[in-house]
Amino acid sequence: MGPFDAPKIAENIPSSSSAEIQKMQASNGMLDEIFALKDKTAKTQKGPEISDLGRIAQMSMPVGWTAGNDVNRGTSYAKEFHPKTQNAAGEAVENKDVQMVFSYRGNRLSDDASKAFRELIDSPSKSTDGKGQPVTVLDLQRTPLNEVLGERGSAAVFTPAFAEIQKINGEPALVVVGKYAKYDVKAKLIYIDADRNNRTAYGAPVQEIAFMAPSDQFYKYSTQANKALNSVEWQH
Repeated sequence: MGPFDAPKIAENIPSSSSAEIQKMQASNGMLDEIFALKDKTAKTQKGPEISDLGRIAQMSMPVGWTAGNDVNRGTSYAKEFHPKTQNAAGEAVENKDVQMVFSYRGNRLSDDASKAFRELIDSPSKSTDGKGQPVTVLDLQRTPLNEVLGERGSAAVFTPAFAEIQKINGEPALVVVGKYAKYDVKAKLIYIDADRNNRTAYGAPVQEIAFMAPSDQFYKYSTQANKALNSVEWQH
């Protein structure tokens, strides 16, 4: 056989029977159903649900997160959630260093702080194009706005690096990103006027959502935290 001659094909290769073909098609159909079911399950999987918590009507935490401490003192509350991680033995355990905390401090802002806070969140926002209205960090460390941040309004406790007014699913909020002064912990803090739809002459009650993590884990979990925030439905 020359170098350009085609190799001779064997003439006695058995062809697949119609029964074998049907069996293969049935097997492929079952695989398609299995993959479709897996895809559907992946799309419908949700983490813990939050409902009727202050202004939050409904919200889904990420898959793999679990509820932590739940403290309710009647006038104030704090509800924690943590992601799961693997320990050295390969077991799934709570990563308590990373948390999302939903809280209300139990007291309203002073009149001056309420006025400053509400003027801020009521101001025109550019969040529709992905850019919130900037807020100067210095303003947050001065009276009366530092009252909105509670204990984090003290430079000895927390150092804001960035702040702006954002709309989270239509709800204007003060969003602050910074770092704790005495710990290597970063935080994304969200402050909402809990009385925005029914304001009275009294001071503003501030509902807080905080995502906190050690600096080396903050960005790893921030995408999951943002996904949870994007799922929120507000009380009207």
